[in-house]
Amino acid sequence: MSAQVSVLRVGVDAAPPPPLCHGLPGNPDFRGFEVDLMQVLAQRLGRALTFQASRWTELLDRLAAGDLELICTAATITSERQARFLFSEPYLRTTLALISRGDAHVHSLAGFGGVVGARAGTPAEAYAVESGLEPVRFHSNGEIYRELERGALGVVVDDLPIGAWFAAHGQRLQVATVKGTDGRYGVVMRRDAAELKTAVDIALRALLADGTYTQLYDKWLRPLLEDLCDIAA
Repeated sequence: MSAQVSVLRVGVDAAPPPPLCHGLPGNPDFRGFEVDLMQVLAQRLGRALTFQASRWTELLDRLAAGDLELICTAATITSERQARFLFSEPYLRTTLALISRGDAHVHSLAGFGGVVGARAGTPAEAYAVESGLEPVRFHSNGEIYRELERGALGVVVDDLPIGAWFAAHGQRLQVATVKGTDGRYGVVMRRDAAELKTAVDIALRALLADGTYTQLYDKWLRPLLEDLCDIAA
């Protein structure tokens, strides 16, 4: 009888950030770049895979408590997060963007007098605060862009892949990248998971070397971003 394969418990955002993740675990529309990435990584690690969804502001606490083994959901590597958790080697280079309606194209928050929206607990929120503004904080990706489209917000600060997707699928939305806000996404793990981090890093390097990563990037991101984001060097 074969040994039982252990299950890798992966946390994702309950407010899915397309194109990185669409839908929720257990639903037929659950898919995306990070979903595919984790499925391939789990295969390389010889692990079965289960996804669990929570609000982003709750995911890190669940990881710390041991409910999850890792998080893969547009998690930007920051010094504050690295003080609490381990990160894999980066799997995507990104930047912040300003998303606005076409009749009020916003290129900068300097001197901006309108209402700013941002996801709670994200570098986008921190950037708005550092710019001297008090953003309206949201937990839902869908809700923040609905509020933008109906005119309740003047601009949304978001990660470029997410903002570009909503702009491409919204009405009259414009995207402007923010210089000097480059970031990198990584898989998040507990501080005591050094062995898992090593295994994940080895698997990520293998996906890059054998062309699997490029296939996933071409499928989900390249048509949307036109190489504005790519794998981190």
